[in-house]
Amino acid sequence: MAVFSLGVIVVVVIIAALFQMEVDYEPLIAEKTVVVQASNVDSFKVVADVPNFDKWINFITKVNEMDNSRVGVGKSFEVHVHFPFIGENQYRLDITNYGPPKSLSFDADFELLLPRTIVEIKDGDMLGVSKITWRMYSKRRSYLFCGTVLPISRFIMTKQLQGALFRLKLQISHSL
Repeated sequence: MAVFSLGVIVVVVIIAALFQMEVDYEPLIAEKTVVVQASNVDSFKVVADVPNFDKWINFITKVNEMDNSRVGVGKSFEVHVHFPFIGENQYRLDITNYGPPKSLSFDADFELLLPRTIVEIKDGDMLGVSKITWRMYSKRRSYLFCGTVLPISRFIMTKQLQGALFRLKLQISHSL
């Protein structure tokens, strides 16, 4: 029995240490790029239209503005998200960078991942073509998170992002 208790103590100490130790960067959860037949300005209009995220991001069911201020740094939204087996939850999304027509960043208070999303829009190889790169990082940096939750989240969010960017491409083409 003493050996079992000692083993449990060792495991708990290791888990606690991995929880306290952190990597010195924000781990990448997902990254995808899509090329669209639209100018940077037209692409940015759709990407920055946060209240309509539910039209092209599959797990978002509704987005509400939290105030009547103009879209820009500090603007907040209440995002309703549906997760299989869990149901619907609400999270706060805050715009942290607003640089039309090239960049948009926002943070969400989804506790499991604490995601930071960075969207960059660049000129494509041809006139009237944009290249949209969507990166999602986690502000969680513990070794425990990086070794357990991150690989699963990376798999799920990469697939979700791939579908979302396909629907975004369609949304942009329909908005022209």
